[in-house]
Amino acid sequence: MTKLEDEMAPAVQRVISNRRPPPRGTLDRAHLLGFVAFQHMRTASRVAEFDKSTHDMLDVAMRPLDSAQRAAFLKKHGSAPGALAFTLRMFPDLTKTLADLRMAVIVADPKIRFVTSDNPVFIYNQYCEGGPRGIGTLGFAMAGFQLFLPLSPDVLLLLFDGDVYKVGQRGSEVVACKSARDAAILNGMQVLGAERNLLFTAIDDTAIVAKVALDFARLRAHKGMHVGELAEVENGKKRLIRLHEAVPNLKLSLSFVSVRRGVRALPIMERLRRARPGAYEVRGPRELPPGLRPGMEFREVEK
Repeated sequence: MTKLEDEMAPAVQRVISNRRPPPRGTLDRAHLLGFVAFQHMRTASRVAEFDKSTHDMLDVAMRPLDSAQRAAFLKKHGSAPGALAFTLRMFPDLTKTLADLRMAVIVADPKIRFVTSDNPVFIYNQYCEGGPRGIGTLGFAMAGFQLFLPLSPDVLLLLFDGDVYKVGQRGSEVVACKSARDAAILNGMQVLGAERNLLFTAIDDTAIVAKVALDFARLRAHKGMHVGELAEVENGKKRLIRLHEAVPNLKLSLSFVSVRRGVRALPIMERLRRARPGAYEVRGPRELPPGLRPGMEFREVEK
């Protein structure tokens, strides 16, 4: 682990210094993607969320069973796996899943500084905003995937689906963030993702950061991991347990990001079915979520 971190650190520092992403096919790009994957998986809040959600799923799976059946189930399948060990085992696949995404480096105007947090990777999908309740939109292989990660007070990394979005000027991988509104949105993402701490460098920014925190704090109630189940309406004999990460609808509007004309007209349910052709291990076209099929209904698990 330490050796990997030692290899990743210089690649990240070169992005900050050069203010541009490393070219495709280079070792620096591979190390940068690895750094992003590690940052996403191993924060305390991410591990805690995964641990709770796996235990919730196990609890839901065993609800119809009596005590003897539960004991037999646990003996055969074991309890929920250790969260940190499980997420770290996902590291190679997650890194490969990110490899087809385009990169842009967002460079802050001298009067603007980016905030970070104790959970700095913020995942979003502007393309799939406004979908039906209970359907996750943050899958790493989904069309429209976006990932925002501050690397320094004046450099932020954006990974995005290039088939869906245009970012900045054509042919450029560097975007100047000159708008205070854009900066407030990017810093607000850190408010939404943070577990306990926001981090910033200048004491003079305290009032600005406090305002952003207040503006986005109300949206924090809409985020988190949700376990639900799909059950047949007619006889209830079949059940499917689902896990998705909820995120508030930001109605995201950044001046340097736009949806490409060729995919803009697709209805929301068609967008939710789509996977990125270049994403790692895409198993054919996505089907309509089972909860929307006739004879099935989605219901959130009661807390």
